[in-house]
Amino acid sequence: FGNTIDWYSQHVVIADALRHAIRSEGTLFPTYMKQLMGGGNIYHFSYYGYLRPDILIGALLIHVNMQTIIIAYSVLMLTLSVICCYIFLRQHTDNENICIFVSLLVLLSSIFFHSHKQIMFVNYLPFVILTLIAIDQQAESMINSFPQKTRTNMGIVFSYLMILFHSFYFFPACFASCTLYYWFSTQSL
Repeated sequence: FGNTIDWYSQHVVIADALRHAIRSEGTLFPTYMKQLMGGGNIYHFSYYGYLRPDILIGALLIHVNMQTIIIAYSVLMLTLSVICCYIFLRQHTDNENICIFVSLLVLLSSIFFHSHKQIMFVNYLPFVILTLIAIDQQAESMINSFPQKTRTNMGIVFSYLMILFHSFYFFPACFASCTLYYWFSTQSL
């Protein structure tokens, strides 16, 4: 799983350095990492998803190899992406065969390649799909409780936060696409 060029030399090494910096300074926001580039500001490496759950879990489980944690987390995110895709499609069609087929296409797409090569390009994907599912639930609750006010859907807030923690570079595009989906979903009310 993974390769020695990008996956190991970037993702594993940087995540390991991040978790050690968190542990050594005793805070989620350490200021300095001496392990990389002769020392540097921790925010130089935020491109890789500074507050990702696998890094935070790695900081708690310091004796577990970071490579093992990232592999398990990548497989979990890949599995969650496929399951969320199935659930999302199932909400929109009654044809279960189409849902299974498209979910398998997601599994066999470049998401599998990137989950063990460049994880930052795909590890936020299940949370984008979870946002779409939460938007559908919000739109349905708006229909059922009209004209009463509906509460904020915490699933949307949680999913947006998880996208942001995984990759703030991809967050604007995810936010725009989910906002457009929300707008079109509520226009049919």
